[in-house]
Amino acid sequence: MTNNKLKIIINTEKELALKLGLPLGVLKEVASHIDIHYKKFTKRVSKKDRNLYEADHSLAEIHKRIDKNIFDTLTLPDSFQGGIKGKSLLTNAIKHRGKVNIATFDLKNFFPSVSSGRVYEKFISLGCVPNVSRLLTRLVTADGHIPQGFKTSTKLASLILLNADMRLKKFLTPFGATSSIWVDDLAVSAQYPIKKLKPTIRNIIRQEGFTPHKDDQAPLYANQRQVVTGTVVNVKPSVKKEKYSEIKGLVSACDKYGVRSYRKKIFPDEQLRVFVNRTTGKISSMIAVDP
Repeated sequence: MTNNKLKIIINTEKELALKLGLPLGVLKEVASHIDIHYKKFTKRVSKKDRNLYEADHSLAEIHKRIDKNIFDTLTLPDSFQGGIKGKSLLTNAIKHRGKVNIATFDLKNFFPSVSSGRVYEKFISLGCVPNVSRLLTRLVTADGHIPQGFKTSTKLASLILLNADMRLKKFLTPFGATSSIWVDDLAVSAQYPIKKLKPTIRNIIRQEGFTPHKDDQAPLYANQRQVVTGTVVNVKPSVKKEKYSEIKGLVSACDKYGVRSYRKKIFPDEQLRVFVNRTTGKISSMIAVDP
């Protein structure tokens, strides 16, 4: 059930245009020819090839306004941490700091698995009328699903996972367990043995239409290195050594070869501004965890 802080009441397309501060004709024109307003490329991320999407200037501006004028007005549950204003890798890590047991669950092929139809139904459930829901869905999806790389995709992922989050908390609360969601990564921590909770957690994930990865992280105990979204959380949140080395190597390479030359050599399909924003984002995230 959606509370009033999670409602998007938009009754007409004109009302949507006013909310975004853009002419309705522009929104409809971009939506009608959405395929020419983004490019798709494959990139190796965490040893996996992923299809990433990059919006052109017109579509990126629409996404920026949807993100700020619609998604940012919603109050998501505190369990959602990824891409939420005021939340970070550090706030996510703190939720699980010092727990006896921690387990993480990765949702397999999450973005491609969320169809445009499911996005449309989500907008309907949040309070948009059908024609507004169709227009919004057209603007924030690509190839029939949520695209990884659009500015709107992170918060849209959170909205899609609202019901799963509600069910998980209802199940976990009696055991004193804490859960958090970082985009498509779920972390659960507790003093209670998580090994006993894991089968039900995975069943809830499946019942909500997602596939838990077979090689998700087994429960980690206090005498092991406990890692949540790349952050060590045993006592004081700290940056994972491997992550520090990766970012240090990236910065060193940019310093040695120059940012433009290195980007062109390693990520030829990526625009310079995207590479710079992504790299500075990694550095900022690391500093936020451990200045």
